[in-house]
Amino acid sequence: MCLFERRTIQYQMKFNDFASLLCLIMRLRVYKPSWCRDFHYGSFEASSLEKEELANILAQSFCHSQDEYLASELQISCQI
Repeated sequence: MCLFERRTIQYQMKFNDFASLLCLIMRLRVYKPSWCRDFHYGSFEASSLEKEELANILAQSFCHSQDEYLASELQISCQI
């Protein structure tokens, strides 16, 4: 293998990690930009059982079975 050949790296994500990420995204509240800058200020809402349950249901829709990892076709791939 040549040093400069492209290779594909795949990242597997566990079901619980994906559900936690979805829950954080749902809790994120972004404020309007201030002082004409390109970034936004925001905060996280308090956690709730409803949002955690919804995140688990959404994450489960990406799994074929009760496996710990998400379905293989949903793995993140990148070439370097």
